[in-house]
Amino acid sequence: MKQNLYFLGTTLISGLASVGLAVQPIQAANISVTGTNGNWLIGEFDFVPADENSFGIDSFSIDTVVIAEAATDLGLFDIQLELTDFTPNSTVPLAIGKYILNWSNATWTGFNIGIGTGLGSGYTPLDPSSGFEIITQTLDGLPTPLDVAFFSFDGEFGFAQNSLSGNNLSFFNGTVIPTTPDGDELSNVTVPLFVLNVPTDANGNAIFTIRQNAVPEPLTIVGVGTALGFGSFFKRQQGKNPKKNKTKTIA
Repeated sequence: MKQNLYFLGTTLISGLASVGLAVQPIQAANISVTGTNGNWLIGEFDFVPADENSFGIDSFSIDTVVIAEAATDLGLFDIQLELTDFTPNSTVPLAIGKYILNWSNATWTGFNIGIGTGLGSGYTPLDPSSGFEIITQTLDGLPTPLDVAFFSFDGEFGFAQNSLSGNNLSFFNGTVIPTTPDGDELSNVTVPLFVLNVPTDANGNAIFTIRQNAVPEPLTIVGVGTALGFGSFFKRQQGKNPKKNKTKTIA
């Protein structure tokens, strides 16, 4: 895979400058991916504890997860994360940064994120009353939620605005054009950053799912539908007029 999906882990929060994460020592507390559902690709996943955070320019004061992904279609994609060995019966503020490449062959005009449990058809949304809650927070100078791509490149890429309703986070007012594994990786991304409060159980564990999907521009949907419609029309006309498709031979 020529596309550098590790780009998120090395440049995301530090203004997308090439800095690189230090190798992390074994920690008592840990966060890991325990399941996915959908066709997207995960290029890199890193859990960086608050006391070990090192993003070069700005270090975060809370635990951070960074995930690099390639969105290969417009379908839903679920990522299930599990926290283990945190402080029992506590609330863990977790910064979640995602670097998402558009490999879907469609231009995006929005991007949606939800928090729940389960995967695929077993997914159930979680209300903030559950203790899992996306919060509005200034994170070491960054007003989250935000699209770091838009923030870092002065509005050239990504989404300018977002709205939060319960645990449904939507990014909009911008576009992300499609690319390929051999294409440009800067102008074809959205980089959502948000803070999620995660409640742990009596053993210091928790599990939840991040559900996400891209929103294609209306012209993309209309264009595909129109192409299919014209294709069917011409096939019907060809079937009705078989004589018109014959070629006469001139002696």
